[in-house]
Amino acid sequence: MQEALIPSTLADHVRENVVSYLKTTFNIKNVGFSERFEEYIRSENGLFKGPYIDIKLPFRSAENVPDGLFDVALQFRPFEHQVNAFRRLTSKSQKPQNTLVVTGTGSGKTECFLLPVLDHGVRANNSNTRGIKAIILYPMNALAFDQARRLAEVIASYPEFRGSGITAGILVGEDRDNDEKRITHKTMSSNHI
Repeated sequence: MQEALIPSTLADHVRENVVSYLKTTFNIKNVGFSERFEEYIRSENGLFKGPYIDIKLPFRSAENVPDGLFDVALQFRPFEHQVNAFRRLTSKSQKPQNTLVVTGTGSGKTECFLLPVLDHGVRANNSNTRGIKAIILYPMNALAFDQARRLAEVIASYPEFRGSGITAGILVGEDRDNDEKRITHKTMSSNHI
């Protein structure tokens, strides 16, 4: 293992770079004050805490995925929490239930709601029910645009969604008349999304 990849060594390098940056930026001329400043920022009560090591356990894969949750075939092996969300959110055999998903980064929270929404859209379109089926809100524009790309990629990657009439759009601020914000599998790599 390379020494630079060891967490404690990496933390030491970051600490030293920050101290060097602070000393260079503030360029304290008084030697006594400079020594006290460095002593303080390196002390237990100073600038640095840790390093703390966070060992994340892997998310538990679902042992069995029930057949018939969706009209679309999943293209991945879901985690247990995703299957639990799918059971609650599917509109295939029930009225979807309010669901809150709280889990770690990279655990597939988006898929927990996105696949049930798109599956419902396909089913609604096949029964000639038209109109908005879901509104997805994001707290930041950057996240909204990132998720718009992801939505377009999912629509493009599932054959059931292509040609299904499923479309998506993005609204940011007062930009209501810009139909270039429409998201389909054809525009997923465009610069304007």
